[in-house]
Amino acid sequence: MQNQEQEQEIARLTAAVAAQPTAVLYTQRGKLLASLKRYDEAIADYSRAIELDPNHTRAYTGRANAYTATGRFIEALADVNKVL
Repeated sequence: MQNQEQEQEIARLTAAVAAQPTAVLYTQRGKLLASLKRYDEAIADYSRAIELDPNHTRAYTGRANAYTATGRFIEALADVNKVL
């Protein structure tokens, strides 16, 4: 997916989240944001997904990857341990 397509998908997911916020939607948007190296925004979306569904393992693994990309290894390890 190219950047323009990713930005369009982020806009679509933003509208979907506004209409009906779910952990899955926040996680999907977080994944796209992370792929664009917008890690702080991705971490925020993954965190919101976890607030909505504390058992959503994909949000924890996505956030752990984003933490790792930003050098926040202790926080990443904490998320990985929650998934295990």
